[in-house]
Amino acid sequence: MLLIGDVKLENRKTNNFTIANFLTCSRILLTILVGIILLQSEPHLILIWILSICVFLTDFLDGKIARKLLETSKRGAKLDVIADLFFILTFMGALFSKKLVSIIFILLPLISFAVFIVTSNLQRKVNTNFWFDIWGKSLAVIFYVIPLGIYSAYYLHQEIYTYILEDGKYFLIFSTLAVIFYRIGKCIQIYVLD
Repeated sequence: MLLIGDVKLENRKTNNFTIANFLTCSRILLTILVGIILLQSEPHLILIWILSICVFLTDFLDGKIARKLLETSKRGAKLDVIADLFFILTFMGALFSKKLVSIIFILLPLISFAVFIVTSNLQRKVNTNFWFDIWGKSLAVIFYVIPLGIYSAYYLHQEIYTYILEDGKYFLIFSTLAVIFYRIGKCIQIYVLD
């Protein structure tokens, strides 16, 4: 049996066509649509907001529904994490292609995700599939929301947009490094101090 956060995943064959997996897959399709719309020359702020809220809701609901219906699985958990990263990178990649953000806004989520995977693998010593902690979850929420904030600020309020790009990037760098060092420190505790 594997633990993901507070959820136990049994090593059993599961139905891949669950409601939760459908929601996660729909999030991937919504993300593709967001990417296509972002690459249009005209801004579609309201449509991007609606689609992004749908992405956020499907992300919120898929895990809750899987747990409620006892349909949690390793595959569903992996698909969920991949869908999250796909949304973040698609949105940031589109903003980068329009020269609205620097490469750091793409590199930070990638680095954070890589550390998440490596430290989750190291945590398997304590029988977990993915290791979610409050700091990593908080950083993931920031990565999830900030592209929409940047896009909105660019079209609605240039001062806020400039602030996010200049000062916000230092906050993101600091937050990413803090989570990385926290996760590495926890892994060291398990392997060295235990």
